[in-house]
Amino acid sequence: MIGFVVRRLRGRWPLAAAVLLTALITTTVLTALLAFTRTVGEAGLRQALQGPGRARSAVVVTGDRPQSARAKDDRAVRTFAADLFGDRRVGIESLARSRSYGLPGEHAPGKDADLTVLAALDPGRVRLVAGRLPKPAAGADGRIQLAVPQTTLARLGLTAGALPAEVRLDDRFGGPPLTVLVTGVYRAAEPDAPYWRLDPLGGREMRVGAFTTYGPLLVDDSVFTSGGLPQNGRSSLLTPDLDGLRPAEAAAMRERATGLQAGLQTSSALQSQTELPEFLAALESGQVVARSSLLVGALQLAVLASAALLLVAHLLTERQEFERVLLTARGASRRRLGALTATESVLLALPAAVLAPLFTPPLLGLLGRVGPLARVPLGDTSGTWLLWPVAAGCALVCVLLTTLPSVLRGATAGALRLAGRRQALVGSAARSGADLALVALAFLAYRQLDRYSGEGGVAAGGAGRPGVDLVLVAALALALCAGTLLVLRLLPFAAPAGRR
Repeated sequence: MIGFVVRRLRGRWPLAAAVLLTALITTTVLTALLAFTRTVGEAGLRQALQGPGRARSAVVVTGDRPQSARAKDDRAVRTFAADLFGDRRVGIESLARSRSYGLPGEHAPGKDADLTVLAALDPGRVRLVAGRLPKPAAGADGRIQLAVPQTTLARLGLTAGALPAEVRLDDRFGGPPLTVLVTGVYRAAEPDAPYWRLDPLGGREMRVGAFTTYGPLLVDDSVFTSGGLPQNGRSSLLTPDLDGLRPAEAAAMRERATGLQAGLQTSSALQSQTELPEFLAALESGQVVARSSLLVGALQLAVLASAALLLVAHLLTERQEFERVLLTARGASRRRLGALTATESVLLALPAAVLAPLFTPPLLGLLGRVGPLARVPLGDTSGTWLLWPVAAGCALVCVLLTTLPSVLRGATAGALRLAGRRQALVGSAARSGADLALVALAFLAYRQLDRYSGEGGVAAGGAGRPGVDLVLVAALALALCAGTLLVLRLLPFAAPAGRR
C-alpha cells in the first residue's frame, strides 16, 4: 500500500510538496518557539540575577544581641540560609556595632547632641583616604583606635594632618565617657554595594532625622570580642549564588521566604529584611509576560497554518476525486479509502516530526548571534527531550487536518451530492449567525485587551501566582478568524458591484 500511496502523491507532487512544506515549517516554528521560550526565559533570569537587581536577592538578618550570643546567632543564620537557599552557596558577612555615643562639641539649647556609632566594618570594603587603619583591640593606654569618614572628620573639627588625634565620646546612658584615638580617614569603596545595607547609615556617612548621626566609626572586630567595647547588636548579610536558578526553583524559594522569616524571629529573636520575594515575583511575572507574547504569535501561526493545510488538502482531495470514484467502483470500502488518505497524510507529516527537533537548535543558535539577542548569552540551545513530543503532536494535528477534507467527502453517499450538502451546511451556518457570533466574541476579547493594564496577558493563577490569561492571548487569533469570516459574508454583496 505504501508504494501505491507514493505513486498517488507523485502524480500530485506540487500539492503534496505544499502540504509537506507547510507541515514542516509550522512544526519547526512551533517547536522552536517552545525551546525559545525556555532558553530565553532562563537567560533572562540569569541576566536579572547577575545584573544590578542582584542586590535585591540579598537578605539582612539583624539582632540587638550581646557578644556572648554570637555563636548561637551564627548557627541560627546558617540554618536560615540553608533552609531558604537549599544547597546553593551563600556568602555571609557580619557587622557588629556599638550603642550610640554623643559627639563632642557644643549643641544648641533644646537640641540633642549629634550621635555616632562604632562598627567593625570590613577593611576590604573601604578605601583609606588619610592616616592608617586602626589596630586590633585597645592600645596599652586602653584607648580604642578607629577611623572616621570624611564627614565625621569635619564634624569633629579635625584635619587629616592632625591625625592621630584623641577624641572623647559621651555615653548617652550615663556611663563614663569613651576616649578613642582617631588614626585614619576612610570612605566607602562602593556605597551602592549590598554590604552597606549592614550599615545603619547605608554608607552615606550621615543621616539627618530626629537625631543627626555621623559614621560609623570603623573599629577592629577584636574590640568587641575582647570586651573592650560592649556589642549592642550585630547584622549579617546573606548573598546567595543564584547562577543557573531555574524558574521552578525560584518559585519554591519565593514561597519559603515568608514562612522562614517569621520562624527566624520566633525561634532566635532575629529579624530579617529582604526584597527576595518581591524580586522573584517580578521575575516570574516578567516570564509569564514573555510566554504570553510568544503564545499570541504561536496561536496566530497555528490558525494560519491550519487554514493553509485545509485549503491545500481540499485541493489535493479534489484532484484525487476521479481516482476515488474508480477505487469505489472496484469495490474499495470507505474504511480502505480513509486508510489510504491517512497514510498519505502520515507520509507528508513524518518529515516534520523528525526534522523539526533537529532544526530547532541551529535556529536558536542563529537567533543568539543576530539582533538584540546577540547581547544575551542564551547558554545551552541544544533543546530538551520535550521537543520531540511537541513536534510529534504538531505533526499529528497536521495529519488530522489533511485527512479531514477526505473524510468529510467520503462520509456522504455520493460525491455529486456532497457539493450541494456542503453549500447547504455553509449556508445554514451563515444563516444561523455562527460567524457573527464569532465576530462578536472577537470584539469582546479585543475590548478586554484594549482595557487591559498592559501586563502582557498575566492573570491571577493558583495561590495568587501570575498566570497566562487565555482570553487575552486568543484575542488576536479570534480577530483574525472573525475578520476572515466577515469578508466572506460581505463578499457576495461586493461581487455585483465589482462586475459593474
